[in-house]
Amino acid sequence: MLKETAKSIAQVLVPPFVRNRPISTWPGWLGLALEVKVPRAVAPKKIATPTGQANISILTEMIERTRSLTGAVADCGVYKAASTIGMALFMRQHGIRKQIYAFDSFQGFAPESVARDLDLGEVTRDNVGYSDFSLEQVKSKIRNFRIDNVTLVPGYFQQSFKTFPQDIRFSFVHLDVNLYESYCQGLEFFYARLDPSGIILLDEYNDPRWLGCNKAADEFLAGKPEKLQMATRDNYQKWYLLKQ
Repeated sequence: MLKETAKSIAQVLVPPFVRNRPISTWPGWLGLALEVKVPRAVAPKKIATPTGQANISILTEMIERTRSLTGAVADCGVYKAASTIGMALFMRQHGIRKQIYAFDSFQGFAPESVARDLDLGEVTRDNVGYSDFSLEQVKSKIRNFRIDNVTLVPGYFQQSFKTFPQDIRFSFVHLDVNLYESYCQGLEFFYARLDPSGIILLDEYNDPRWLGCNKAADEFLAGKPEKLQMATRDNYQKWYLLKQ
């Protein structure tokens, strides 16, 4: 209880010297306390595997690779906004003036989407969720860091994608959405709006806990010129497509 109270206080009272300090210099414990993805909080793996949470070093590398493109950045599957805030702070500290559109239901997974992945065999009802952090908590967390380049897009994808402005394009998209249906919807939506040489990173590709990602990506890319490429940092393996 004391640990959780201290964490809550730390997240509310974010001092300016922390907000403006490059995230590459943050000690790992600080990133963990504030629930923000920072490089020093990533524990390198002994063996290279595709499992594990998003690696902020890979995300910021992709943002840097696509900084010359005109499109915005998208983060899909926000949860507690740990990656979203980490990317936003990196962009602010490196003069990358792009908006991040952060898509999430902020209600956890849709039950009908979970049912599809349960049929694939590996996903169980015990490892699905992500409903314990609300939209208002994410808004508060972003305000505490004085971040002004994040636009939250709440709602399930079948709803939010329909109402999203058609003229906004993207240079880098981080898809961390776990389920087959969510990956199908995300790939169809963002591929059509991706700048040439833009990147879509698929967080769960080849992760045996989330077989829906592979199924959705392999089906989507069949017949398209793009082939998935692999990025490895700290023995975290993540796959991405580079738009031709």
